Amino acid sequence: MSWKKTADWYARSLADPAAAHAAWREHGVAVLPLGARFEAVRIPDRSPTRPCRAPTTGSWTSR
Repeated sequence: MSWKKTADWYARSLADPAAAHAAWREHGVAVLPLGARFEAVRIPDRSPTRPCRAPTTGSWTSR
C-alpha cells in the first residue's frame, strides 16, 4: 500500500478527513480516534539521524 493510500485510510477515521491531512501538513502529527477503524498505532523508532516520510507531501524530513 502506498503512503498516500495509508494516510487517506487513517484520515478517514475522522468525520472530516481533510482535518487530519491539514494537521499533518501544519504540525507533522494528527490526533486520530482509536476503536472504530483500528485499536492501536505502532510508531516506529525515529532518531534525529533517521529520515521519515511525511504522509501528505511524500518528502523526506528528519525529526
